[in-house]
Amino acid sequence: MRTGYLVAAAAGVIHCGFSVYWGLGGTWLLNTVGSVADAFDGALLLILLVGLAKLAFALVPLVADTRAARWIYRAGAVVLVVWGAASMVGAAIRLPGSPIDPTALWGHLLWWDPLFVVWGIALFAGTMAPSDRGARQAPGR
Repeated sequence: MRTGYLVAAAAGVIHCGFSVYWGLGGTWLLNTVGSVADAFDGALLLILLVGLAKLAFALVPLVADTRAARWIYRAGAVVLVVWGAASMVGAAIRLPGSPIDPTALWGHLLWWDPLFVVWGIALFAGTMAPSDRGARQAPGR
């Protein structure tokens, strides 16, 4: 098993877990995502579906590791890293002074967006690791 895929799956499952929790009506840490939560007010089903999509994207690389799939995973990894890094920079730029929602900015800067970056870097690393399928067994085993 590719370690990068396992780390990526863990990061994705964490993201998924919170989305599903919020989609089911939970509120813990919801204030750390800011206006994103307000945009989905009353659309809990949509948040739940986003969570399930995150789960699929987190787990599929663990079971479908083909050469063609790796190119798709690399593209997804780039999107995750760029999204997370850009959002972190945006949060860091807006924090000084009088931010409208400092809790959400800190949540993005220190938790949600770094988790996207970790997910993306780990996913990309998983695509670059040698395949386990082609490994030979040691003689005599």
